[in-house]
Amino acid sequence: MQVLRNVFDFFIFSSLYIGICAVIMVWQVNDLFNLSYNQPGFLLFVFSLTICSYNFHWLLTKESTQASVRLQWTMQHRSMHIVLIISSAIVAGYSGLLFLPWWPWFGLAAFLTFLYSAPKLPIKLSYLLRKIAIGKTLFLTFVWTYVTTVLPIILGATGFHYEQLLFCLGRFFLIYGICILFDLRDREHDKAEGIRSLITFLSESSVLKLFYVTMGLFIISTVLLPVTLSTKIVLLLPGIITLTLYRPNLEKQSDYYFYVLLDGLMMLSGLITLLRHEL
Repeated sequence: MQVLRNVFDFFIFSSLYIGICAVIMVWQVNDLFNLSYNQPGFLLFVFSLTICSYNFHWLLTKESTQASVRLQWTMQHRSMHIVLIISSAIVAGYSGLLFLPWWPWFGLAAFLTFLYSAPKLPIKLSYLLRKIAIGKTLFLTFVWTYVTTVLPIILGATGFHYEQLLFCLGRFFLIYGICILFDLRDREHDKAEGIRSLITFLSESSVLKLFYVTMGLFIISTVLLPVTLSTKIVLLLPGIITLTLYRPNLEKQSDYYFYVLLDGLMMLSGLITLLRHEL
């Protein structure tokens, strides 16, 4: 059992799991809009960029006001984080070369991804970023939406029409709702670290209203999508589950709850769609 636990911890805490989540989210966009471009190359880029950025982020994370299984794992495997950062950066750089005509769009993705972890760097600029990062949750949501949704549509050269815009909005609001749940967990830690965010700024009742408005906008965007009823139900499912988690989330502290369940909700509809294709 301990061996299986160690393998599972490696899969989750090395960020392989979140990398797969990102890949499935991109695959779903490709499938939904029948996009035609170098999909394998882009999936490799997204996977490696996710591995690189998340391991870099956790390598810079050194302490917490909360007990954290993931942080303990990080402290014990710092050399592994470094190996994953270097190797995935090389793969991301190589796969990025396959898309040289789009280098400004890819460069923006890499820069925004790096900028999210910049406040953790031990330099003066990082302290300034902590003070002004009032919209850090919105920023993270934008990065995820841009890399997994906007970029594939740009590469597919289909243009942003009614259905593409609605899907982008729906995914943005779903990810933002999930990020709110993460920020609620980190609220006291962020306050102690002087990291400003909308969730630390607002009252608990205001956060609750923000959460329900966000999820309501997700539902509206998804319902308006011109897709089949079965596809619409699959797309709505992760949002419906997220809606039920606000109250239980206030009592949850398990890293597995956040990094398996909540992260997994981002790819849930894509995973179901993929399984439907295979069955």
